[in-house]
Amino acid sequence: MHRWKHKKILLTFSIIIVIGASAFIMSANHSAIDFNTQVKPILNKKCIVCHGGVKRQGDFSLLFRIDALSKAKSGKLAIVPGDPVHSELIRRITLSDPEDRMPYKQAPLSKEEIEVLRDWIKQGAKWGDHWAYVPVQDMPAPGLKSSAWHDDIGIGWAKNEIDHFIWDKMKPMGLKPSPEAPRATLLRRVSLDLTGLPPSPAQAAAFPPHP
Repeated sequence: MHRWKHKKILLTFSIIIVIGASAFIMSANHSAIDFNTQVKPILNKKCIVCHGGVKRQGDFSLLFRIDALSKAKSGKLAIVPGDPVHSELIRRITLSDPEDRMPYKQAPLSKEEIEVLRDWIKQGAKWGDHWAYVPVQDMPAPGLKSSAWHDDIGIGWAKNEIDHFIWDKMKPMGLKPSPEAPRATLLRRVSLDLTGLPPSPAQAAAFPPHP
């Protein structure tokens, strides 16, 4: 009897682990889709040529959200936010017949691209604003407590917040910052960038090799 209870407890515990792992995997596979970085590149590369501003095949355009959510010439809705099953766009890009499949007479979308579009529609088909219209926001610089900063090179090299961001990307790639260039070289670079000319003698004198 005692052995049976023990097996029952282990079975229950195993089921809980399996359910939890499955939920985690499903959550990871269906993370929030970002329009600007994931969806828009697919539309621009595979769809806008025929369904853009001037060229609106089937009276359907993906240039703006108001057009993308409107009925096409066929009377069907290409995108039904929250409902990829009834979205004509998903049906057309998954057809096997090349005469009906989109993009028309082009290579079909990859499985990954289709999943991105399907998940995007399922999540509400949110449209991202152009970066020029998004208010600038402060991004917290990676701090010294970050795992990528546990290195004497990063701690000693970074002098400002921009350096923090640079080192946070360099460290995982196994890269190391180059030695700082001599002051005369730095002055020459700045002068060439700003004026296209090397620094004048007066500027060089005002920026000596050793501060």
